[in-house]
Amino acid sequence: MSNKAVSSKYHVDYSSAISIAKITDVETGETKTERFKAFEGRTAQIIHQDKYTIVIFEDGSKGISMCREGDEFSRKKGLKIAFIRAMLVYLEKQLKQLLKD
Repeated sequence: MSNKAVSSKYHVDYSSAISIAKITDVETGETKTERFKAFEGRTAQIIHQDKYTIVIFEDGSKGISMCREGDEFSRKKGLKIAFIRAMLVYLEKQLKQLLKD
């Protein structure tokens, strides 16, 4: 696998009540559907490099997943893990802001 990072910018639409996200690649217009448990649309930068997947939201919230030694790499699983971790960072920021106000 190449050391070159593959970076994409996606808009993630969470309007579905059953936690299905419609993901549209901003550059190509390609759309696919993924299952996520989230509730707000946002734009995310997604980077795949070697055994890492990184998701960075516009507000700077970041999640990272890494394929462990001996595991088979899965872009889909890595994306979901990194996305959920970024969401947790985002939600923690929101909770701190609510408690501050």
